[in-house]
Amino acid sequence: ASIMSLRMSYNSYPIFDVQGDRLRFRYMRYWIESAHKKMNWKVPTLLRIAMDVLDDTLDKGCCFHKSLERGDILICNNAVIAHGRDAFQDTPGKPRRHLVRAWMQMQKVDLLKPSNQTGL
Repeated sequence: ASIMSLRMSYNSYPIFDVQGDRLRFRYMRYWIESAHKKMNWKVPTLLRIAMDVLDDTLDKGCCFHKSLERGDILICNNAVIAHGRDAFQDTPGKPRRHLVRAWMQMQKVDLLKPSNQTGL
């Protein structure tokens, strides 16, 4: 097997994955299509149709569409929130954008347990 085909087989993930009581959502159409292109593989028709339907559904279900301003912060769980970004270009004559990425360990909390409902 070629190195590229090995890389693809070890670097492929289901879009929806359930592990125990946790759901993970991971969908990156660009990378799916670019991997197929690098391998000179045609994207299977049913996969293309499924991605088109998923893209259309996600576009219609957008719940946050806003330009972030200086000092704004957006926190979301990457594993369960579908997200994307519009293209960004710095404005000439203004300070360049400064993007900071952070990873946080999420604690599992049972919100139905009365002792965890303070402050809700």
